[in-house]
Amino acid sequence: MAADAPAWLVPVALLATLLRGSASAAVDVIFLGVIPMSALSSYLATRGVLRSPWIRAWAAAAYATLPVATGAIAGGRLGTAVSFVLLPWLARSCARVLGVGRPASWRRTWATSLLLAVVTAFTPVVWVIAVVLGAIAARTVARSRDSWIRLAVLLLTPVLLLVPWSLRVMREPSLLLLEPGLTGPVDSH
Repeated sequence: MAADAPAWLVPVALLATLLRGSASAAVDVIFLGVIPMSALSSYLATRGVLRSPWIRAWAAAAYATLPVATGAIAGGRLGTAVSFVLLPWLARSCARVLGVGRPASWRRTWATSLLLAVVTAFTPVVWVIAVVLGAIAARTVARSRDSWIRLAVLLLTPVLLLVPWSLRVMREPSLLLLEPGLTGPVDSH
């Protein structure tokens, strides 16, 4: 029986396609761009939260230089690096799905589901954290039936988008703790 390919190969292959088919160049671009891309991501994601551009720049610089970023680069943790860049957008978008700041829309819900699927493909444990935070949001923030449906769509869509890999994770839950660049048990299939 052949093993299922990891879900993170698709985004890396798309980036490699832009870089003339070089997967190693794609990984290099990700690692070299972690700090500037996470600073830009954080700066843009805090646009609706912080009014002063100087405070946003300071917060973005502080976020980009957290030890998580440098540790991901030094340890070769591709999943942590990609997730670190995308987490500010994911947090902002999840808040918007719940109607914080602006009225929620289905377009935002589907886009956030896709973003959560990409982050989950690189760092599967993020989906578990999202489910726990979703349960808390369902009890505290989501007041209407429509909000609960949006939350369910947000949490279930990544599982469906990542099939067959997500089915393998359900069979072998220990894979939730692995990510690209992090060594783990050898696949004997």
